Parts: sequence; C-alpha cells; structure tokens
Amino acid sequence: MNKPLKAMVIDDHPLQITLLKQMLLRNGVDVVTFDNADSAIAYAKDVYIDIIFCDLQMPEKDGIDMMEMLDHIDYQGNVVLVSAMELSIVTAVRAMCETFSFEVLGKLLKPYEEQQVIDMLTLARREPEKVSQFDQCFDVQDQEFLLALREGRIKNYYQPLADAHTGEIIGYEALARWFHPTHGVLPPDSFLSIVERCHLSADLFDAVFSNALNDIKHHGLNQKISINVDHDNLEDCDFASQFIQRCCENGISPDRFTIEITERDTFQTSAALYKNLLKFRMSGVTVSIDDFGTGSSSLEKLAQLPFNELKIDRSFIQGLVNDPKKKNIVLAICALAKSLNISVVAEGVEDEVTLQTMRQYTIDVFQGYYIDKPMPLEAITILN
Repeated sequence: MNKPLKAMVIDDHPLQITLLKQMLLRNGVDVVTFDNADSAIAYAKDVYIDIIFCDLQMPEKDGIDMMEMLDHIDYQGNVVLVSAMELSIVTAVRAMCETFSFEVLGKLLKPYEEQQVIDMLTLARREPEKVSQFDQCFDVQDQEFLLALREGRIKNYYQPLADAHTGEIIGYEALARWFHPTHGVLPPDSFLSIVERCHLSADLFDAVFSNALNDIKHHGLNQKISINVDHDNLEDCDFASQFIQRCCENGISPDRFTIEITERDTFQTSAALYKNLLKFRMSGVTVSIDDFGTGSSSLEKLAQLPFNELKIDRSFIQGLVNDPKKKNIVLAICALAKSLNISVVAEGVEDEVTLQTMRQYTIDVFQGYYIDKPMPLEAITILN
C-alpha cells in the first residue's frame, strides 16, 4: 500500500486552514498546518513534506517570502500557490519559482473547490520521471567537439512543422545533435557553450546546412527545412550569396529553406545584415524571427528587417489556455503579424486544446510535442 502523502498548509486565516485541512484529510493525506512562514520553514527543515499549500497574502512574511525561503533550504517537494488575488499575480509568482529547488504544481484559487485539491494531490503522487539522456550533463572538452565537426559526427534531427488548419506536415526544423562515441546523442545544451567560446558558429551552421542539403538530395526529405542562424553568420557579408550558391550547386531551390534568426540575439543592424537578409528574401528564402517576444527591440526589428515569418516563443504558448494575459499577448502578436502580411508559427504546442485555441487565433503553422519531438531522418522516412 502506498504511503500517504504528507501535506503542509500555510495560511493566516483559521477558517481557510480548517476548510483545506478537512479536504486533505478526506483524501487520505496527513496534514500539518501553520499560520506563519517562519514556523513552517522551521518544520520543513527537519521533516520531509510532499506537498505545501501556501497562501500568498499573509502579514509580515508572505507567500512570496515563503517561496524564497523554501528554495534557501533546498526544499525538494511540491508547492501549490493558494490565493484569491488576480491571476496575473499568481502567474508571476509561479514564473519566479521556475529556477527554484521545488516544483510548483499549480494554483488553488479561493474559495476552494475539492476537485482542484484532488487534482493537485494526483500530480504530487506521480512517480518522478527518470532523467532522460538529454537532461544529463556531461563534461565534454572543446577538442572533442572540434574533432566531431571534422569527422562529421554532428547530425541533424528534424522537428515537424504542421499546417495549423489541416494538420499536414509542411516542413521540419533542423536541429543539431552531437553523436558522441561515449555519451550517445547529445543536444545543443551540451555544446553551444563550446561553439560560442571557440567561435564555431559558422562551422556549426555549415554542418547543419550540409546535412540538410544531403538529406534533401539523397534521402527524400521533401518538405521545407528551417535552419537557425546567429548574428555571427549574418555579419559575414557573403553568407547569403554562398548559401544560395550551394543550393544551386546541389540542384535545390533556395526557397526550400527558412532562415530562423533568434530574437534573443542582441544584434545590431549593419550593412552586412541587411545585405544577407535581402538576398535571402529575393531568392525566395523565408526569413523568420524566432522566439519572438523574448528578446530586445522586437518591434524595431520587425519595422527594419525584411522578415516574412514570425515564431511566437513557447513561453507564451504553454499554459495559454488558462492564462488571460498570455491569450491577449498572443492575440496582439497575431493581429500585428497579419497586418504586416507575416506568417505566424506557434512553438511549444503540446495538446489538442492549445492547438484549437491557436486555430482560433489564425496561427498558420504550429510546432511542438503534440505533433512530434525532434527525430532522426530515419524516423521521418518510416513515418512517410
């Protein structure tokens, strides 16, 4: 028989404590209660708690202070944010806790509904997920990555892009993976710091682009391919010309490609940047602004540079269904893009409800785990 969950309730209102405690006891949970953050922290230091229900509005040290204190003691359990305050405040507190030691399961709005409490307990009872290979950290050396580039061990994985209205796969985003002889397939987080430190962005792009050309030409990859480009690439005044030339040498039309420029890059406009983007557009290459809304001067870049696609960052898409503020932001982005005749891609679509919402917002293309995760070329061949 499973051991009962141990819960903590922190609230300065005795009635609210009693109501929530009764709900938890009815669902087989052991409960301790506190009316202030200091007493709760003193207890949590010595006794493991599976789930903490914490009110945000309390005198003296409030729920925000409590979140910080839990992180300081390296609390490893789950937290539910309890509040009658407006949703945007609760959402902001949850965002604040993203890097903390514990997991915020969700929010419990006052007055309590028992089903919401049960839902939170169900989440807390989940078996912890095994750490995937992609979540592990490996100590890899710069020289190892240089050798991998030279030996062709940087391969492409491809994540599908689907038409938001029909669900048809219309393209793939090419994503670099390092096939390491000891550690297996490593994601970009394992080597991007090496790329930056050793100024290898041109080499990495060349590897991904070469793989894509080869997969289109020899392995039946028929859909449009998106490739990420950073500022260093675009500062090479011959970058676009060489890209287009290589397409022509391989008998592949440049319009088979989309160039994605990460919005997080704090680049400055320059003659080389304009030249490259204009040459891409004039050759039929789609120029996309990636991770839109997460970087600096988004609107200025839209006004100045010849983008014809915009990818809304996943941070705005995930959780959007239950977050009015995110909904309004995405609606505004879509309206702006449509007024500028720019195609809109939604990243991070992970369920049917989110997809249907995106369709209502006139999203053109969607990407995310709901359709599929990044996969090797062999998997695409099997699916096709």
